Amino acid sequence: MRTLFAFFGALLMSSTLFAAENCPQIQGNTIVFGGLGSETADMMRCYPKYLALSHKEGAALVDCIAKKINSSGGQKFVIAGHSSGAADAERLALQVKDKFKVRLVLLEGFAYKLNQRAGVNTTCWYAQNTKQKIRGFNAPSMLNPEVCPQPAKAFEADWCNTEICLHLANVNLNVPADLTRQTVIRDGLANCRGNDAWMEENLVWLNQ
Repeated sequence: MRTLFAFFGALLMSSTLFAAENCPQIQGNTIVFGGLGSETADMMRCYPKYLALSHKEGAALVDCIAKKINSSGGQKFVIAGHSSGAADAERLALQVKDKFKVRLVLLEGFAYKLNQRAGVNTTCWYAQNTKQKIRGFNAPSMLNPEVCPQPAKAFEADWCNTEICLHLANVNLNVPADLTRQTVIRDGLANCRGNDAWMEENLVWLNQ
């Protein structure tokens, strides 16, 4: 039994050390976490100027990225998360000791730790097609004051015909208009052109 515990202990330690040794550089002082089913290669095509990660890889790197931010002196950082990646973004923001040096952006994100988020400057975004009167499928969460106390901001994606297209439009300006839940993994981030409408106001803050 002790041998078994020693094995799993060594495995856990090696994976932790691997994450620490391979902790990526934070390009542009901005981290973007993709949603469920995203790949880091896709996210990097969307956001080549930032540290862009898949939900799976990003979740494993939260701790080491937090250490980098906490040891960065007076530098400021923007932390964004799309869909399921919002939970990774939120977890990272909550690990930052000085909450005044980070801004958290939730892009139709699944994140609910409202009480723990106290003190973190948080902005919520969703996509909509006003003409067709449809919103991204997770827009209701962003419009819920218990999740996002500040009024959420809307991005107009007038080419989208489906809720899932609108959901992906938060990060991909080339998302297919008729994207469905059946095609989202294959086509959601294909030919990606990153949507950084959410970054405009944050660039001003980063450069102040």
